[in-house]
Amino acid sequence: MARTVATTVIAAFNAQTTTQAFYALLEITHPSWAGPVRLVNNTEDVVSNALTFTAFPFSVVLPTDDEGSAPRLRVSVANTTRIIVAEMRAVAGSRTRVTASLSIVSTIDADTAIADFPDFDLVNVSYNADVMTFDLVVDPFMTEAFPALSFAPSLTPGIF
Repeated sequence: MARTVATTVIAAFNAQTTTQAFYALLEITHPSWAGPVRLVNNTEDVVSNALTFTAFPFSVVLPTDDEGSAPRLRVSVANTTRIIVAEMRAVAGSRTRVTASLSIVSTIDADTAIADFPDFDLVNVSYNADVMTFDLVVDPFMTEAFPALSFAPSLTPGIF
């Protein structure tokens, strides 16, 4: 899946030194929460599209850019304030999954995403005193069997 990236961003990527910085904006939501949790991996809060993202230390391993597999992002969040742990515990066992969106933006234009990963499901949550890790995955509908049922003797004995 090829992306179109502005030439100023490519120049900043390839420059030996640059004043431009790149941020990951993470928005985590669940219907039972009072509102979404918005984080940015920066030392200061960032406003993007009129939404404020709170400065919070986290890292993201982005998915590979190939056609053969569903995208999977790995996120590690510092567990210093335990705010996210409390939110995750509140929805443990819920039938509705926690969803997340991630956008990569630059200091030149925080309102325009360089890369956008919307509507991911949050799975495989684990945490300890230092860090919380989880995966962001897409619903793997391409690997679902179609049709869902088949005419087999065990399922439809009357036609055999």
